[in-house]
Amino acid sequence: MHDAVNKLNKLLSAKQKRQALAAFGLMVLAAAFEFSSVTLFLPFVAILARPSIIHSNPYLSFLKAITGVQSATDFSILLGLITVLVIWTSMVVRAFNVYTINRFCFSVLHVLTLNMMRLHLARDYTFYLKRNTADLTKTVLIEAEKVVRDVLFPVMRSLLHLVISIFLMALLVLISPVVAVATSIALGVCIWGISLAFRHPTQAAGRELFRSNSERFRQAAEIFGGVKELRLLGRENSYLSRFGAVSLQYANATARSETFASLPIFFVQAVAISAGIGAMLYMVWSYGEMSAALPSIAAFAYGAYRLMPSLQSLASEISVVRYSTPALDAFYADYEAAKRARREDIDSMPQPVALIDGIDVRTLDFRYEGQERTILADITLRINRGERIGIVGSSGSGKSTLADLIVGLLRPTTGQILVDGKRLETIGIRRWQRSLGYVPQVIFLSDDTVRANIAFGVPTDEINQAAVEEAAKQAHLHQFVSHELEAGYDTMVGERGIRLSGGQRQRIGIARALYRKPAILIFDEATSALDNETEAAVMAAIDELRDRLTLITVAHRLSTIEPYDRIYVLDGGRVVGTGTYAFLAQHNSKFQDLLSPRVEAEQAT
Repeated sequence: MHDAVNKLNKLLSAKQKRQALAAFGLMVLAAAFEFSSVTLFLPFVAILARPSIIHSNPYLSFLKAITGVQSATDFSILLGLITVLVIWTSMVVRAFNVYTINRFCFSVLHVLTLNMMRLHLARDYTFYLKRNTADLTKTVLIEAEKVVRDVLFPVMRSLLHLVISIFLMALLVLISPVVAVATSIALGVCIWGISLAFRHPTQAAGRELFRSNSERFRQAAEIFGGVKELRLLGRENSYLSRFGAVSLQYANATARSETFASLPIFFVQAVAISAGIGAMLYMVWSYGEMSAALPSIAAFAYGAYRLMPSLQSLASEISVVRYSTPALDAFYADYEAAKRARREDIDSMPQPVALIDGIDVRTLDFRYEGQERTILADITLRINRGERIGIVGSSGSGKSTLADLIVGLLRPTTGQILVDGKRLETIGIRRWQRSLGYVPQVIFLSDDTVRANIAFGVPTDEINQAAVEEAAKQAHLHQFVSHELEAGYDTMVGERGIRLSGGQRQRIGIARALYRKPAILIFDEATSALDNETEAAVMAAIDELRDRLTLITVAHRLSTIEPYDRIYVLDGGRVVGTGTYAFLAQHNSKFQDLLSPRVEAEQAT
């Protein structure tokens, strides 16, 4: 519990800590009203049992005198009404306390989720190459909520119940010190014993709950992501069995966790009732007769009745925190790692580089962090303004990695990338990236309209429709959208563009890159899903922008780059050839190997 509170304290901002302190103040106020309601109940019951006590008790005599009430009956009625008013006020304060705790905790959930999403979005690109997206989604959404619902909420409620319990126990001590102290010791030993007995099984169930839930998310993501392949291969039941196994583990772990959270209630209840009966018997014995003991017994019973729910909840909330600790540990570790990691300033929106005359890659080496294998070695190349540059090579030669380095997603291990003689870091990665248009082989489309996907990330009210249509025309998409889609640019494309063909998705990706009017356009095998006629038309449209647009193409289909100014051939992470298409076809053996399948295909037709 102490470790959980310490981690929560580190997760909360200064403002949230002040809000928690204000909530604690309300808890003290609620406890004070609980104390007052039970305190007033004692004299009320005493007067009903023995009206003459008004005259023999100096406190009641003084209270009667200042109220100005003459008869004992009227005073009893007045005291009863005051007691009822205080009880109702106490309930209202408790209700407001619950609202305050709910609002505070859910505001923390909002901030934690938003901060974790922001921290992850700002992480270095290599982070995403090592993490499962289902795990990231679960951390940001599910684990953050679990931290709040199953750790922060119980801690806040435990604090409320603890404060109320202390106030009520103090009152019971005033009523009957011996009984109250004995009862407190019995209940304290009970709660401590229960906590100790269930500590390890509760934590074990929590770890299993966290592990199986993570696996459930991974399995579900794989099933829905690969549903087409599963259907065609007839492997639905195989994956369903895998999901069913981890789902059952999750169900069993949840059942154990919930049981461990509920068990303390029954033990505390049994001990509390036993202690209450013992207390009543002791008070009857100490007073000598039932009538004399009745007011104290009634007040003690009422105080114990108001105290018992707090003690039961206190024991239960401690168990909930115990089994939720693994989720808190994982979230906290991710949160701290994200804060320590190198991050981009995602809030900055610098102006793009105004004019780019040339890009120089000088003796660049690259390998992924923690790996010994070099992906790229001694890469040197030059790209001038307005040129059409091709990068080719067999699978695994490092083509896409080189493109990721040029766009600033990855950073060289050694060597430099210069833009007009300045290092990328000097210019600013964000500023550099705002000068680029990038089209990957696999286009990500959100479940939104065609317009929103072309102007990807731009707020709806800021989208320039004329620019959208201009980009669509250059990508040879406008005719299709205007004449074949019923809602035109307002057509919903479906999740990941599932309602569109591969070629249509790629044309949206190309239009997206052109929408921002980049100085440099990078195609990473981005026309592979286009037919030859559409590809030729798109490339012709892009060629018309030669005066302001530099084109870099990572190509698998070599016919795409045949008219290019210069082609770099990669093999084993090194540049093994540079020149025009015709030159390389005549003089470079690796390029000739890449051409062979195409030549054979052409001869076959």
